Amino acid sequence: LEFHFITFNRDGRSEIDRQIEFRDVRFDADASLGSDFKSNIYAVAYKYSLFHNNKVDTGLALGVSVYDFDLMLEGEAELIDDTGAVIGDELFRRAEESTIAPVPTFGIYLGYAINPNLIFRYDARFMNVDVGDFEGRVSDVKGVLEWYFHEHLGVGGGVARTSVDIKVLGGDMPFQVDYQFGGFMGYVAIAF
Repeated sequence: LEFHFITFNRDGRSEIDRQIEFRDVRFDADASLGSDFKSNIYAVAYKYSLFHNNKVDTGLALGVSVYDFDLMLEGEAELIDDTGAVIGDELFRRAEESTIAPVPTFGIYLGYAINPNLIFRYDARFMNVDVGDFEGRVSDVKGVLEWYFHEHLGVGGGVARTSVDIKVLGGDMPFQVDYQFGGFMGYVAIAF
């Protein structure tokens, strides 16, 4: 059984080149728009070993990842109603949205013991769903080295890349999330 947690935060400010409607707020083209995007990913997976000896462990993983997204936009904007009609003067406004999306994942893994205390690990998990008005693709790939300085405790580091592309085309508020992030990672490893 494996658990992991990843947090990713971005913020910025830019002049936009097109009109954006978000929730009940309309930001006009050429407005200075501030944004803050936060995501937390909580994942658990059961790993089933297909081959295992004293050097190599490889198999399949089945799990669930929970994506917790928070998005905030702020700037000079107008309030609008459900029809898009303006119902307020242009003022500095803030609009926020949060969503939690549990996603089942399927994957493969490989562990190779370079020596008894140093282990190379490769994990790849995927999900691809296209049902009705919902389309979703998620991939999470990592390659790491773990060094165990104690029988049950170690440290690890390596590279990881996560890609999320989710589209909800129907409903009251269609939306799309499309982002990728990757880079170096470090962590504490606990083994039982």
